[in-house]
Parts: sequence; C-alpha cells; structure tokens
Amino acid sequence: MDGFDADALIYAATRTLPLGRRIAALFTASSTDRFAGVGSVLLFPELLAKPLRRGDDIEAAELAALLDRLELIPVDRELAKHATTLPKDVFVVPKEIDAQVAQAEALLFGALLRPGTAHHPQLSLLKVQIARSAVAAVQTAVAALGNPALSRHQPFERHLRDVLCVRVHPPQEDAALLAAGRRLLTSP
Repeated sequence: MDGFDADALIYAATRTLPLGRRIAALFTASSTDRFAGVGSVLLFPELLAKPLRRGDDIEAAELAALLDRLELIPVDRELAKHATTLPKDVFVVPKEIDAQVAQAEALLFGALLRPGTAHHPQLSLLKVQIARSAVAAVQTAVAALGNPALSRHQPFERHLRDVLCVRVHPPQEDAALLAAGRRLLTSP
C-alpha cells in the first residue's frame, strides 16, 4: 500500500495537471479496496486549513474525498520521536528536485518572455540547460527511491524514459555546444 503526503494529495486534487491525473488514478484504480493508501492524521490540517480559510468549499471537498480513501494513522509520541531520527536526505531530496525543476522553469519562462527569442542564437543552449535540469530532477528522484523506482509499475520509470528522450531531440547537446563555441570564437 502506498503512503501519501500532502503534496501528492494536492496534485491529485488538481486534475488539470498531468501529474495530478496520474496520482488521482492511484485512488480510482484501487476502488475495490477500502483504502487506496496510508497517511497521517496530520494530513487533515495540512490539506484542509488553507481551502477552508479561503472559503474554497470545492477544493476542501475534493481533498476530504481523497483523505477518505486513506487509512489515516494517528501520530503518537513514539512515531513523532522516530520522525526526528529520519536521515537528512529524506528532507533534502525533495528540495533538490524542486530547485532543479524551478531552474528549468525559470529558463523556459524567461526565454518565452524575451522578445525575439524564436530566432535567438542562444536558444539551443537554453534547450540544453533546461534538459539538463529536467533530467537531473528525475534522476534525483529515481536515485532516492532506488530500484523500486525502475519498476514499470511506478510512474518514475516512465518519467525517466520520457525525460531522457529530450537528449536525442535536436539540437542535441554536443551540436548545440559546438555551435555556441564557434559563434563565440568567430564573433568580433
């Protein structure tokens, strides 16, 4: 049975995003079971406080419906103490992935907002750097999860295959770097 944290459930309630649809599918695919996964009772305040404060009853209802599909485990003193002994990587890895995705998004949106980007000579280098950030984000997640992430039953295996395909689409990294180097050396 899968364990879910607040971020995953927020994505699942946001079905307009591809990742949200994938996570939501985990809840519908296991509709024959009483529970689709496990979580902590702390998910209630984490998920419902903000939509209820904003008066967003629809979002609160969607999140509550997802919570109803989880076996919620109470947090006692022993479990809380155990959480303090978790390795630092448990908290660092998600932040590293966020940083890599944020870097790729910043480069992409920055390029899109720049006038005349469609014919900018540095566009190939932007594609290379965006691809590097995206690949690094998925590889970081897969490395943190270990061998189970490479199972075809897990979404990360598909994410890894998809993101690695960016390397073979033109301009490929070596050609883009070679062209940029030539431009730099031949420009007055």
